[in-house]
Amino acid sequence: MQSGDSVPIKVLCRFRPLNDAESNSQFVPVLYSDDVSLLFSGRQYTFDRVFGPESSQQEVYLDGVSAIVDDVLSGYNGTVFAYGQTSSGKTHTMEGAFDSLDDVTERGITPRIVADIFEHIKQLPAHIAASVKVSYFEVYMEKIKDLLDTTKVNLPVHEDKNKFPYVKGITEVAVEDMDEVFEVLEVGKSNRHVAVTNMNVHSSRSHSVFLLQIRQTDEQLQKTLHGKLYLVDLAGSEKVNKTGAEGITLKEATKINKSLSALGNVISALADGNKNHVPYRDSKLTRILQESLGGNSRTSIFICCSPSSLNEPETRSSLLFGQRAKTIKNEIRVNEELTAEEWKRRYEKEKEKNSVLRARLTKYELRVSPSPFTENSPDVVPTSASPSLTSCVSMPSLLPPAYESTHILPPSTEHSHSLPPATESCDECLQYQRDISSLCQQLDDKDDELEERSRDILSLESQIRELKLENQTLTQNNTLVLSEYKEMTRTHSESKDEIRDILTALEELAQSYEEKVKDVTHKSVEVENLSARVCSLEEELLRSDKELSKVKAIHQKYQAQVEDKIKATKNRFLQIKSAGKLYETIYFVKKSSLGMHN
Repeated sequence: MQSGDSVPIKVLCRFRPLNDAESNSQFVPVLYSDDVSLLFSGRQYTFDRVFGPESSQQEVYLDGVSAIVDDVLSGYNGTVFAYGQTSSGKTHTMEGAFDSLDDVTERGITPRIVADIFEHIKQLPAHIAASVKVSYFEVYMEKIKDLLDTTKVNLPVHEDKNKFPYVKGITEVAVEDMDEVFEVLEVGKSNRHVAVTNMNVHSSRSHSVFLLQIRQTDEQLQKTLHGKLYLVDLAGSEKVNKTGAEGITLKEATKINKSLSALGNVISALADGNKNHVPYRDSKLTRILQESLGGNSRTSIFICCSPSSLNEPETRSSLLFGQRAKTIKNEIRVNEELTAEEWKRRYEKEKEKNSVLRARLTKYELRVSPSPFTENSPDVVPTSASPSLTSCVSMPSLLPPAYESTHILPPSTEHSHSLPPATESCDECLQYQRDISSLCQQLDDKDDELEERSRDILSLESQIRELKLENQTLTQNNTLVLSEYKEMTRTHSESKDEIRDILTALEELAQSYEEKVKDVTHKSVEVENLSARVCSLEEELLRSDKELSKVKAIHQKYQAQVEDKIKATKNRFLQIKSAGKLYETIYFVKKSSLGMHN
């Protein structure tokens, strides 16, 4: 594999075993012994590798994607993602069974790749320094959320100077060994959105992306290799009547199906060869995977399927998705950064190669358009000369054999038809005369042909000069057009930056607006609750007023009765008081009368 090669996307298919809910259903696929073909619902499918239910995690990794480690460490970009319906084994394939990072046999693709990368780094020569950074995020409800920093939500997707998309503001953690990566995986997995459905106890409600960036600096070769590896665990497509999703889970399922539909549209556009417009921007997921699908990346796709007849339509859809993806080719390039000295060395090498090519080009140009009339050429007959016996002497091979060695023609041009010596017969003289005439005629024809060829060559030389002038003019125009194009590209880039900033601002405004709407909704609910509470309190107050009125009436009644009793008691008291005074008077009178008697 070399930089600039066109390589197809590698597509692998894996069937999980039947689960408890499917134990009474039929096992539909027929897996062939060649490990690359299968028969499903009467149609044959062929992939780079087909794994049956009995395939181990080790077998899936070694035969499926282990070579991608060498690619990434060689400076290429890589992507591995699992596609399929919900509960088809995607997370098991990518991560492994839950809480199994310490169980080597149950490790999925992600922990195995991490282990292999650090094992390769340990074996690098001393003059190569390597560093690894990891990021972990999810696409949830069409918003990118950082799983290592939950305060970062709705992050935007931008492009770097090489037009490679990246998530702006994502957390990047520098790691030194495999254990640190596993800790990051555990932290991110604990923050990921999951839910319980009728088909899966741990149903992923988002697409998760684990990104490894490996940077290697070679001090001897004066260059730096930079490889990126995307490990993507897609959420599964869902049918609501099977999952029983409702409420927020239903909204999540809608967003998941929408993003997977956008992914399918991208695959279809690339498979049809329509690269003029590929709808990468229809979803955050396809925007992130833009280089993985039709771009600069070695990509492997796992099609995870259920073998049950209960899920036959979903499995057939997944297999067709894999077949379309298998026709896509990526243009891979090495991501390398050279030092100034290395650039200078390569420049000198290319300059020397260019000089050799220029010399060869000049040689070829001289061979293509030489001047045929040189004074020293022995094979050339001057076009201005008339036919003569002298001319005939220059071409002895055209004479008859009888005269080739015994007769020499006189050099005078005035006697072009001289006879041979008298010893020859008359017939021979006549034949000799006819041969001489024929040869002279041939020379005349050759002279005419040479004159015509000379005119053609002069015309061609004139055309070549005109073409060179036209080429120079076109080169100058091309230079102007290129400068204008660069200016337009720069203006376009600035406009794109402005548009991206505006879109970012709009997204922030939209997010702020959503938050305000949520706050207003929350406040409205609170106001409604308070209003209901006020109404309830007013009703209680009315009831209290009525009860108070009743109490007041009873109080007034009792008060009147008490006042009447007090008045009666007071009158009685006055009566008693007046009677007491009377008795006292009588007593004193009696006492006085008794004292007088004594």
